[in-house]
Amino acid sequence: MVAQLQKLSKIEVTAINEQANVYAQQSLIPSSYWDDFKENYTPLTDELIYAFSNKYHINPAIVLGRACFEKNNYGVKTKIDKTLR
Repeated sequence: MVAQLQKLSKIEVTAINEQANVYAQQSLIPSSYWDDFKENYTPLTDELIYAFSNKYHINPAIVLGRACFEKNNYGVKTKIDKTLR
């Protein structure tokens, strides 16, 4: 028997995307680490991002990306290298 593909509604797609975002956030930066970031590493500066990144061994571009995502502000001026390698 061939499985049929179901067309998902926009609401279902949005819910799936939200679940994927939460999973990615938790996988890359655990919530206890992120709580530390929000409490002790703001306002957002390159120096604080590097300090947090070094403490938890997380690429600074990942930290910057999550901070920008959560604040919905992608216009942050930074010198952090975001190049994929």
